[in-house]
Amino acid sequence: MLPRQQPHQKHLPKSSRQKYFDKDLFIDILYKTKSTLQAAAACGYRLYTAKAYRDKDPEFAKRWDNAMAQFVDELEASMLHRAIHGWKEPVFYQGIECGTIRKYSTSLQIFMIKNLKPEKYSDFKVDANTAENIAGAIVATVKRMDELSS
Repeated sequence: MLPRQQPHQKHLPKSSRQKYFDKDLFIDILYKTKSTLQAAAACGYRLYTAKAYRDKDPEFAKRWDNAMAQFVDELEASMLHRAIHGWKEPVFYQGIECGTIRKYSTSLQIFMIKNLKPEKYSDFKVDANTAENIAGAIVATVKRMDELSS
């Protein structure tokens, strides 16, 4: 005789289905992994469920935001270090490592300077005439679309 299987979760009464969402564990895992998906999985939930708890609990949302803000700060520090100090890559000659060379991320440097000094390094500068021309082009396009649709 086969052992009796447990009923599927959705067939249980709602009170039996619900389990405790450990917000402290979620935040702890979020600080460690920087991944909301991994933090939710560690709590036994999917990400959308964790987000639902976040929407209902302002204190939890604040802790979540703080964890993500710390991650962004760490990422920014790492980017700055990589852009300014670079990293070492091994150099090989005939299959044997013979030294290292320091490499820098030029694209990262460009990205950062454009964001830090957009008035000087931005690709797109908008003055009053440009803004007026863009607005005029948008209005003309909308009118033309209205004409075509009628």
